[in-house]
Amino acid sequence: MADNYLEKRYEEVFGRKETQKVSPKASLDNLLVKDIQEFEFDNQYKIHPRQLDTLVSVNTRSASGAANGTLRFRLVWEEGELNLMRTALSGSSESAVLSGQMAPSYILLCPASEHASVDMLQLGMCVQNMKLKALEMGLALRLYTSFSPSLLQQIQQFLQLPLCPCIVLGIGKPSHTNAEGLPVATLSDLKL
Repeated sequence: MADNYLEKRYEEVFGRKETQKVSPKASLDNLLVKDIQEFEFDNQYKIHPRQLDTLVSVNTRSASGAANGTLRFRLVWEEGELNLMRTALSGSSESAVLSGQMAPSYILLCPASEHASVDMLQLGMCVQNMKLKALEMGLALRLYTSFSPSLLQQIQQFLQLPLCPCIVLGIGKPSHTNAEGLPVATLSDLKL
């Protein structure tokens, strides 16, 4: 009909159809910009084990140490294990830990066996893949770096791991982001 009677009547009876907003897929450039922003974790947001599985599964599709079997992952999200992690991390000199900013969940990267050699390049690729996936999922991933070997051994003992973790990653929902982020070099700064 010329006056759109049926459409108007449908809207009267069933209500106006809301158009759904489709968020654009995160581009690599946007993810990299988010990656350099400073953040704090929202400790009210609970990470689901499926979210951690999704982060780890990224490594099955890349040329990282996980894909060739040299790495194993320990997911820490249950309250009892989180308390053990917090106890172990309380002795750290890591600035985020010192400020009381603990992650609501952790992923520990461990070698697959005592004899497995972990290549630092593959380890870096593994962490970067998970970090980008976390950003895509709306999560934040913090790499805790200033742990002494004795602290890592303490984490191993607390969580009864067969081998000592080589990297500790904190995962959570960011509650606050510093939009300015960290200082970034320009392209001209990087060229020789």
